[in-house]
Amino acid sequence: MYPNPTVNALTIKVDNKDLPDAYQAYNMLGQLVTKGQINNSQDLTIDATPFSNGMYFIKISKTGNSITLPFIKK
Repeated sequence: MYPNPTVNALTIKVDNKDLPDAYQAYNMLGQLVTKGQINNSQDLTIDATPFSNGMYFIKISKTGNSITLPFIKK
């Protein structure tokens, strides 16, 4: 995941065999700020420009498994 901290966009590198199904991004209060389905084999790019500055968490899911990663918006 790069760049972290981010200003405009956050990119997550994925392998074709590890392609996630969906993502959700949450603020520090646990409020959902964006979500989406992933339906191609390209790296995931999330537009962070509408987010206020601060700490966020992105949850990436694939068939019942998930990982949550922190990132900072500047």
